[in-house]
Amino acid sequence: MLFPRRLTLSRKFNSKTVSQSSRSQRRHRRDSALVPSPICCAPTVEELESRQMLSAVATMGASTLAVPTYVIGARLGSGIKPTIQPNTVAPITPAEMRAAYGVNQISFNGVVGDGTGQTVAIVDAYNDPNIIGDAATFNSQFGLQQFNVAGGPTFKVLGQTGTTTLPTVNGQGWDLEESLDVEWVHSMAPKANIILFEANSNSGNDLYTAELTAAGYPGVSVISNSWGGGEYSTETSDDGNFFVTPAGHQGVTFLASTGDDGTPAGYPSYSSDVVAVGGTNLQIQADGTYISESAWSSGGGGISQFESQPSYQVGKVNGLSATQRTVPDVSADADPNTGVFVYDSFSGAWFQVGGTSLSCPLWAGMVAIADQGRILAGETTLNGATQTLPMLYNLPSTDFHDVTTGNNGTYSAGPGYDLTTGRGTPFANLVVPALAGYGTIAPSLAGPATGSVTENSFLTFSSANGNQITATDPFSAGNPDSLTLSVSNGTVTLGSTTGLTFLAGANGSASFTVSGTLGALNAAINGLTYQPTTNYVGSDTLVVSLTDGGESLTGSMNVALTVNAVAPPVITAPATATVTENGSLAFSTANANLISLSDNGAAGTADSATLTVSHGTITLGSATGLIVLAGANGTATVTVKGTVANLNAALNGLVYQPTTNYTGSDTLSVSIVDSHDGLSGSGSVALT
Repeated sequence: MLFPRRLTLSRKFNSKTVSQSSRSQRRHRRDSALVPSPICCAPTVEELESRQMLSAVATMGASTLAVPTYVIGARLGSGIKPTIQPNTVAPITPAEMRAAYGVNQISFNGVVGDGTGQTVAIVDAYNDPNIIGDAATFNSQFGLQQFNVAGGPTFKVLGQTGTTTLPTVNGQGWDLEESLDVEWVHSMAPKANIILFEANSNSGNDLYTAELTAAGYPGVSVISNSWGGGEYSTETSDDGNFFVTPAGHQGVTFLASTGDDGTPAGYPSYSSDVVAVGGTNLQIQADGTYISESAWSSGGGGISQFESQPSYQVGKVNGLSATQRTVPDVSADADPNTGVFVYDSFSGAWFQVGGTSLSCPLWAGMVAIADQGRILAGETTLNGATQTLPMLYNLPSTDFHDVTTGNNGTYSAGPGYDLTTGRGTPFANLVVPALAGYGTIAPSLAGPATGSVTENSFLTFSSANGNQITATDPFSAGNPDSLTLSVSNGTVTLGSTTGLTFLAGANGSASFTVSGTLGALNAAINGLTYQPTTNYVGSDTLVVSLTDGGESLTGSMNVALTVNAVAPPVITAPATATVTENGSLAFSTANANLISLSDNGAAGTADSATLTVSHGTITLGSATGLIVLAGANGTATVTVKGTVANLNAALNGLVYQPTTNYTGSDTLSVSIVDSHDGLSGSGSVALT
């Protein structure tokens, strides 16, 4: 169900009785709790008639109405023109707003951030017959770039299907909404093109038709929506209106105001594909310098009844919800008491206006500037669902004014994310360049600084071993990154290749580059194995680098590796032994003359042992688990293969039998070779 919003106008003044000096005095007052008082001593006052919109019980279709999300602070009158003076504090001028949020500081390698080349679509209902002329008047008053002149941005008005057939005029306040939207997108991004799509009515069907038309219109990269209504049980089926663009169309960011009735917020701001923009009370100095902000008492915010928590909010919303979408995502000035100038001749000329209908176009203009920077960097414009929103939640907290005071009647502002202002309001000179890819947040890698491995063995980097290497990229937004690994004295092998594409080299080589999503890459390097070159002993370096192709930013790390020499197999045996002619000699634990082997590098693999005498035969005490490779048991020489344990069992009870009637000296030679690392050891027993 969509619930109505009430638009309030505190007073309507007779402009002919207003003096410029008394109006200037009123504008110096900054009261965040009260609507501005009359601007002269004896105004003609009339209460605004009720502007309560119709409500409906159906899903947002043809019979269900959406309403604008603005609040009128005061009607300034047709005979009054705003003065542009350094001591102006309210209503706020375009220059002051740009200064307050740092928009006037945005530069892309020397190119002014003003939205050049981008097109912002605005979706509203009904026709404002004076909108083009009103925009020109607004621009003249504040020295902004005029539309539709040589070298300037364009502004056109289209119907909901993209034709020049426009809807009827409606007296329910949509004209003022359109003036607010157009004039303040232009104030933030004065070189961006603007297309106003006027829906035939404020029904969901007509507004969604305009939305889809705007999303597919050539050149559109941002869509601003300063309207909404209550949530409804089938709203998730309408989310596609704020996500789908035709194949081949550039990325589009959808933004929507959260509403001016506190909690609950409105749809479509609850859609997980939409940047939900809430409101604040902005305090500035006389020259526009930022002082502080508090949550606007009527700013929309809350927890959705029907929209599940999107992945970009998981673990990022201060524990306010673990299952549902929360809004707002971000905020900007919305309190009508710290509102802005709007010119709308259809309803009476100059107004002081606030509401989340203001904060939404402010952010739309800033996203357009970010898209300008991305195009300059050879990138595509932002996709709201897969790029803009994840980026906003991954930017550092220092990129935002963290609004920690005020409330919206249900929820209070506090440190970090909250249900009144979201992440906060922007340091635009930090947020916009970061969204554009000119920020300082490159992909990063974390893991051990050092690692050691035994010669001819291997080292595995994994969570199980406590030495996992992990990759992070706040700007990947689900798009593929490329990962390069290299060593100088060995090979590296990924634990998994699922979802990866090899761009250079091959898995299990000294160097290779793979491409994949951040999730696939992290799965691959959890289990990464380093194998030093055979018999190599010394130092090596594992170099890992991660590149975000869209942002052209790279992060890297090095792991200093040490390959330690392994001790060769060791044979322990008596130095000498004596046997009687035609007798026999057993080497065993019981006889205290045991011959034994040890091999620290065997790692459970089979070694081979060779035993030889010159004047007799040798017989193993056991042949269990052994393979005869040469000679034969009970002869002068035999080579067998088996584990160290099996070989030692065979040697415990080894019998030497001299040749019949032989007297003199003989030598029992024993050697062992580790089949894993190729190292060997030997020993002998001098026999008499």
